[in-house]
Amino acid sequence: MTDAASRSQEAVPDSPIIRAALYLRVSTNRQAEHDLSIPDQRRQAERYCEAKG
Repeated sequence: MTDAASRSQEAVPDSPIIRAALYLRVSTNRQAEHDLSIPDQRRQAERYCEAKG
C-alpha cells in the first residue's frame, strides 16, 4: 500500500459519505414567479438534506 493510500484510508470517517443531487425545475412562468421558483426549491431541498443528515 502506498503512503497516499494509507493516508486516504485514515481520513475516511466512520460514517459513509452521503451525497445528493438536486433536480430543480419549473414548468410555467407562474411557478417561476411565485411559490415554486428555483431559489425556493433549492432552499427547501437543502433544508430537507440538512434535516436528514
